[in-house]
Amino acid sequence: MNKSMLSALAVVALFVTAALAVPARAEGLDVIPGGDFGLESFGSANASAYFDIDISNTGSVDFDSVSADADFVEDGWEDAEVSFWDEDSNSGEGSIAWEGLAAGATIYLNIAAPVPSGASPGDMGTLKVTITADSDSEVVEFSIRVTNWRADYETESPPSFARGDMNTYDVEVWNTAEDEDGNGVAITDEITLEYVGVLPGWSVSFDENDEFISTKTLYGLGAGESTMIPVYVTLNDDVAAGPATIELQASSTDPESDDGNYYMQPPGSLSLPADVQAYSGATIGGEGSQSATVDGGTLSWDFTVKNDGNVLDSFALTWDTAGLPSTWSTDAADGSTDYLNMNAHYSGTVTLTIPAGESAAESGGFTLTATSTADSSWSTSADFSASVAQSFGMTVAVAADAITAEPGNAADFSFTVSNTGNGFDTYTIGVETLATTYSPTTPADTGSLAAGGSTQFVLGTTVPAGSPAHANSGNFTVTVTSSDGATAVSTDVSVDTAQVFGLAWSYRADDNGDNINSISVDQGSSGQIGLVLTNTGNGADTATMALSNAPSYADLADADPKVLVAGGEITVWVDLTPAGDEATGAEAFQVQATGGGGAVTSGDLTATVVEKSTGGGDGGTITVEDEDDGGLPGFGLLAALSALGAALLLRRRS
Repeated sequence: MNKSMLSALAVVALFVTAALAVPARAEGLDVIPGGDFGLESFGSANASAYFDIDISNTGSVDFDSVSADADFVEDGWEDAEVSFWDEDSNSGEGSIAWEGLAAGATIYLNIAAPVPSGASPGDMGTLKVTITADSDSEVVEFSIRVTNWRADYETESPPSFARGDMNTYDVEVWNTAEDEDGNGVAITDEITLEYVGVLPGWSVSFDENDEFISTKTLYGLGAGESTMIPVYVTLNDDVAAGPATIELQASSTDPESDDGNYYMQPPGSLSLPADVQAYSGATIGGEGSQSATVDGGTLSWDFTVKNDGNVLDSFALTWDTAGLPSTWSTDAADGSTDYLNMNAHYSGTVTLTIPAGESAAESGGFTLTATSTADSSWSTSADFSASVAQSFGMTVAVAADAITAEPGNAADFSFTVSNTGNGFDTYTIGVETLATTYSPTTPADTGSLAAGGSTQFVLGTTVPAGSPAHANSGNFTVTVTSSDGATAVSTDVSVDTAQVFGLAWSYRADDNGDNINSISVDQGSSGQIGLVLTNTGNGADTATMALSNAPSYADLADADPKVLVAGGEITVWVDLTPAGDEATGAEAFQVQATGGGGAVTSGDLTATVVEKSTGGGDGGTITVEDEDDGGLPGFGLLAALSALGAALLLRRRS
């Protein structure tokens, strides 16, 4: 390496060393601007809009110089008329400068930006302010909104709200309009304050007595006039704890302007701050009562716990099952919900198992309590309960479903109804039949009957008089109905008419109506006497006849059994054939008829045998003499036979 190269390297090293020896500047420029509403301020024509800027040196080295320069973007707005001043009475028009700013120090700069005299409400101006500190600079862009008036609310501490509270806010509205000489002037603007938001839980009104008055209008303001408008704000429902803001809208129109000159104060510039107090609360849903059948089973409830408070919260869940019968079981277990936001829900399920065969109205209950972890003094409870529904059932038995009874007699059916349900029950009894002639008597309803109990009732009927044997009544339908009106059992019963056997004897009557109960018969002659036999029963009967106490010459004309229908009658003839030497005299005898009901003996018949004579007289005797063979051939015999036939005919008719 030659000397010239070494010299060059030495020079470079010297410069590097010198550079490293220069200390780095640790300056820091911090600019914090502000206006009436963010970086925006309000001003009327001929007046000014006001801003401020905090200029701070956050570094460790002093600034040698600091300045601020104004620059309007729009034409007609004068940069040079912008006024600057600070707390130390430094000031400037269009710009301002300071001889340095110590490390850690702050300049509090005030700015007045004049609004041109020709500006109208709603016009906007843009002011750029450049802050320069040594080699550092920052540009702040402000907005100026031209207006004749201003609405604002100011407070040191926001009103506090609990649910149901109402607070009053006094919103100030003032006239900011000035003439070219800086004097206030009256305005004709119709200024409307309005609540146009939809904030759940809040109500906003301009009338203390009517929560639905949501607007308020001022019709002009005098020069320099200001007025306070009360706004009534109520917290009606759940709103999250902490700071809250209620936004109002302020706008105006000028009735004296051709176009109305509509102006609206920027949204968010009229805010009513509030501080919502914290509270805890919850609602348990899904509780209630369920019903189980006699067959038992498992009941299930889907329940919820809703956070009704306005803070993030969780809830301890505890169950009280002391109200359940010992034979019932539940899976209810203590626990906790998750952390829940306001109005959020926790969902759970609880079951209850009930054994079969429980009595009606057997019941039990258990309780769920939810306790806030955010506020352990707050809790709520809900009741869950179950009962066994009544099961309706019965059996109906009848001692005999068919009864045989004689006409005119009662036929009573005995029923037994048993309660096979699981609780007390009463039963109504109805009877349906077409056999109304049997005079059925509907039994009275049963009284209250315990489960497993039985009671009896009787259906009474009477067989109609004159009912023929073996006649059937048809069905009597007996229906027993439970108190539920739906459970019923029907049973059919019927009555058969028993056969009543009866035979009765009566005398025949002659043409005068007198009884024919005697006869006289000549010795060696013959005669007949009859009796009437009547079937007085209600069915056909077979009668067998026989003589009783009869003389030897008496005999039945027809001894064969006879069938008589109900009410039917026959004449039973007795032949009398006394011998020629039969002893004379009267003898009484009877005729006996034997049917299904036994033997019936007639009244007396009297047969009188009289001595044979040659003619019949009033005594009714007939005498027939033998003809002499010596008489005229055939004549004596013919006469004798004719006389005998006449006599027999008379005797038969008698």
